[in-house]
Amino acid sequence: MEIPQQTVIEIDVSADGFSYFRVVPIQVSLTDFSPPSPRLLSSSTTYAQTARILVLPANWNTGWHCSPILQLMVLLSGHVKIEVSNGETRKFGPGDLLLLRDTTGQGHRSAVVGDDAVAMLTVELPAAHPITIS
Repeated sequence: MEIPQQTVIEIDVSADGFSYFRVVPIQVSLTDFSPPSPRLLSSSTTYAQTARILVLPANWNTGWHCSPILQLMVLLSGHVKIEVSNGETRKFGPGDLLLLRDTTGQGHRSAVVGDDAVAMLTVELPAAHPITIS
């Protein structure tokens, strides 16, 4: 079985407080997830605290801010542009997976791109059980 490479885009913070993007591969392996169904690819599990759907209205944007919590975000619809404090800007859309680790430092700023709202699933991750992607 060919294993497709899955990645998560992390927004992390350096020791001097600058946020930056980092592409991290997600390690997956063949798993008997729901026997008797055929085996499938799965990452390792991690603890999750809460999950919610957020909807950002068209033209929504923020100033510089830190993520209020360690969280995993899955974009469901629409497009958002995120700038990190090192000056890099990226655009994200449906299916993109982000891990926001920048709970301290200078943070990031976000803006909805276009005339459509952005819907996302956010999963709060407890600091006591940090996620390990790779």
